[in-house]
Amino acid sequence: MSNSDDIVIKEANSLRDKYIFASLPHRIYKEEPAFTPPIILERMLHFKNRKSNPNHIECVFFLAYRNGHPVGRIAVHICRFFQENINSKKGLFGFIDAIDDQAVFNMLLKAAKDWLLQRGKTEMEGPYSFSTNDECGVLIEGHDIEQTFMYPYHPLYVHKRLEEAGLNKIKDLYSYDFVPEVYMEFRRNNVRFSKLIERYFEKIKKNGDKRYLYSKNEPLEHFERVIKFYNEVWKNNWRFSTLTPLEKKLFYYMLYITKHNSYLSIVENKDKEVLSLVYFVQSMNEWIKGMNGKLFPFNIFRIIYRIIFLKPKKFRGIIAGVSEQFHGKQEAAFIFAAAIENCMKMEGEFATFFKYKRGEVIINAGWILEDNKGMNSIMEIFAQAKRSHVFRLYECSL
Repeated sequence: MSNSDDIVIKEANSLRDKYIFASLPHRIYKEEPAFTPPIILERMLHFKNRKSNPNHIECVFFLAYRNGHPVGRIAVHICRFFQENINSKKGLFGFIDAIDDQAVFNMLLKAAKDWLLQRGKTEMEGPYSFSTNDECGVLIEGHDIEQTFMYPYHPLYVHKRLEEAGLNKIKDLYSYDFVPEVYMEFRRNNVRFSKLIERYFEKIKKNGDKRYLYSKNEPLEHFERVIKFYNEVWKNNWRFSTLTPLEKKLFYYMLYITKHNSYLSIVENKDKEVLSLVYFVQSMNEWIKGMNGKLFPFNIFRIIYRIIFLKPKKFRGIIAGVSEQFHGKQEAAFIFAAAIENCMKMEGEFATFFKYKRGEVIINAGWILEDNKGMNSIMEIFAQAKRSHVFRLYECSL
């Protein structure tokens, strides 16, 4: 362990400091082959938007320096929703990245704890960047898999350093890679499963329920419906935070940017109530790979070219679930399958990406709680998906 005496913690206030904060992972993780550097400008706007909304969040950004060189970062924040609905004595941290040095991690965490203690908090939890509606957790498994859109990336040493610093595991989050062709082969080879699925599909039809697939600009037309489903279905989930007006606005912008590479599948009953909804977008990391986080002068044109001409290989499941009435029931698996298979059975451009050779197209579904046995079983048994990543959340006393 190096000496902490040569480490200086500085609050990132100036524009230059914020640029260093946003670009630090690009420097220290540049040798990690699975890491896709995010666009620095987008990250800086992300920080600015959240900090400019004091009614939702109060936050500070810290940088660690050694001999004048930045070697680590951490953000600490107090989320109003978390305070009012979960734990009023708990502060949050996020954006924890540093070189492989225990002293750097210790100093960053000490700065975070001191800031929270000054505001009357007694516990700390994270990483959240900034809530469960953003990136959260530390990567525990899946370091060799290319980073997917809206997932954090950390080298293997990061979670070890946090645990050595005294942080304790609170919950693991799973993500799965779902390959449509693998699922369909399982469906064809498992007669009993296929009969159960078809029987349920007939029940849907008999009840007057319908299945729809929306693509291109149409997901935007159903934006409010998607948000309503998201807030209602996940409202009782562990650490769930309803979308704030700002988050809702940012979510809409994301849908707009990805509208030509996104798919929305809905199963609804005859009363227009949504029974199951699946929304997935092309992983935007495919657009920015190899750009080292920079847009200008020419990368902006490379991104536009990739959006228009690049065949998608990976999609990120933004929302995938069933209505509350099916939670904990076997029927949930079938109604979820109805939404997934709806995409596969469509003709034309809406399902083009499903017709590639096996393994070329992957849908990643994430943020599934480790103790959500129902959804984990659906992914592993019914969808024949493989667990690709594990992210861990930590807590500690101050």
